[in-house]
Amino acid sequence: MKQGTICKSSKLGEKELDKINQYTRRPVTEEEVYCFSLILCDNDIDRDGECFPEASLHALAPLFLGKTGLFDHETKSTGQTARIFDTEVVYDPLVQTKTGEPYAALKARAYLMRSEKTEPLILEIDGGIKKEVSVGCSVRRVTCSICGADLRHETCGHRIGESYDGALCYAKLEDPADAYEWSFVAVPAQPKAGVVKGFAVQRTLDEVKKTLLEDQAVTLQKSEARALFAHLEEQERLASEGVRYRALLQKQVQRFAAVSGSGVLPQMLQKAMARMNTEELESLANELEKQANTCPEGRQLPGTPKAMQAGQNESFKI
Repeated sequence: MKQGTICKSSKLGEKELDKINQYTRRPVTEEEVYCFSLILCDNDIDRDGECFPEASLHALAPLFLGKTGLFDHETKSTGQTARIFDTEVVYDPLVQTKTGEPYAALKARAYLMRSEKTEPLILEIDGGIKKEVSVGCSVRRVTCSICGADLRHETCGHRIGESYDGALCYAKLEDPADAYEWSFVAVPAQPKAGVVKGFAVQRTLDEVKKTLLEDQAVTLQKSEARALFAHLEEQERLASEGVRYRALLQKQVQRFAAVSGSGVLPQMLQKAMARMNTEELESLANELEKQANTCPEGRQLPGTPKAMQAGQNESFKI
């Protein structure tokens, strides 16, 4: 996690109350709420040698809408304090990042309900005591700024913080997957943005499976849970198609066995097929089909009407 500060407290702007009321169970008045602004993250390189590119800031903006504020990332309902109701990417043309790019930051507006319980917090925010905050989010890629290698899965030889041909090496936090929460904390770490930037790397399903096979507990991110659910739905669809294909194979085996005159009783054949896997059923069907194709002409399936046997279908000839 990375820490920072709240920008400022302020009164409600025009139309902001409507945005707040999207998250309330009843319409609230301006007198009932307290609002303040904060910078969630920026595109500058922080003390860990990481940064959100500008595209990541724009992707994070809608993800943080409605996210709740906590204390020290304690995920308890009793610790909920405020909620973000608006976000935007802002720019400062007079400031450049360490890489010489125009400075950009993800700014948020948050509100909390005025009450006897929250008045001490409001006083601490206004007094500059409570001004460090931390945010948590997940990204799908952490890439090397020099070569673009995904640092989650490979090592490229470049070291964060060192320069290569005049270019500083740092980690890009790209393709945000989800935003979780933001918290009041104690120690700032992002000097300009004034916000703690926590992130969790989006794991692949293979990585989750590996963890499960090692008998380790797994806590899924929301985006990971969605991916797992989609994967399970796809597996169910494929399994259903597999059941239908297996039933078709069994019918083919029964048909070819009858045509070839194998002499195997239907009941015994059914029991044998029940113990076979799909590959074995395919092999059996192919072998019986070959035998059926080499059978003397005129051999009929059991129960074939005599009128349909070879030489006795004269009435159907033209």
